[in-house]
Amino acid sequence: MDEKQSILIVDDDESTLKTLALIFDNRGYETETALTGREAIEKAREKFFNLALLDIKLSDMEGVELLAPLKKMYPNMVVIIITGYASLETAVRALNEGASAYITKPLNMDEVLATVKEGLEKQRLVMENEKLYQEAQRELAERKQAEQELKRSEERYRSLVEDISDGYFVIQDGRFVYFNQAFANLLEDKDEVILVREFLRLFSLKYPERPSKDDLKGKEDQEHGGQNEFAISGKDGEDLILEVRCSLIDYNGRSAFAGTCKNITERKKAEMALKEKLKELEKWYRLTVDRELKMAQLKRSIRKLESKRKLVR
Repeated sequence: MDEKQSILIVDDDESTLKTLALIFDNRGYETETALTGREAIEKAREKFFNLALLDIKLSDMEGVELLAPLKKMYPNMVVIIITGYASLETAVRALNEGASAYITKPLNMDEVLATVKEGLEKQRLVMENEKLYQEAQRELAERKQAEQELKRSEERYRSLVEDISDGYFVIQDGRFVYFNQAFANLLEDKDEVILVREFLRLFSLKYPERPSKDDLKGKEDQEHGGQNEFAISGKDGEDLILEVRCSLIDYNGRSAFAGTCKNITERKKAEMALKEKLKELEKWYRLTVDRELKMAQLKRSIRKLESKRKLVR
């Protein structure tokens, strides 16, 4: 249920106050009355009134003198001056002091009600616009703060990525949209189009139009499930062997592939050297075993000959 709009009626004539309060109460407004300017200020300090209806002549001050303190407390308050002196000077002063309108005595209640309704409607629009503006400003500030946090997070992330020894890259729309210095050092002077095609071919990766969580999870599982090796020629013409991992990610709101690239050439050389060494050891072992077998056979033959010689004697 909407909150009632409130009206403060200020007049030094008690019968006028009662009459106006009764009329506005019957129209669904919440009303309070004040016989003096001082009483009106005290009541305004206690609560907000949407509108103040002020008589120009009060027992302790002029109604116009109330405009400044009321507007200072509530800038959006609608203030209507009631005057029995329909002079241009009075009207101009009231409007200059912040009055929304003025009406003259004797009061025409249809005019009074229409003026009040118009003033409250303008106030509603102003207050709604202010609320929308404040919400927009708050959303803008929150968005700006979020963007700053995101920027700081990206800067920290990029700093971490730049510091790692492995190459890191992001592929989007068939090209590298980001890579760190380690990746640049590994693949210097290489054809970007060929590299992108080969990297995607390694994992049979294709861009989904709108990657879902299942798409992302599937590619992460694929990444963690294995790794692929990729050979390229180095600066000195010697082949480099790279270990490549790649997975689907969301990059700037669109699908992309991110991956790591590690130079494992030395490790592969060490593995090959170890395999060769194992082959040599296996060969030596077989030769040793073969020699031992032959020695054993020779010893058995010697023992048989000695036994035969003894029998002959």
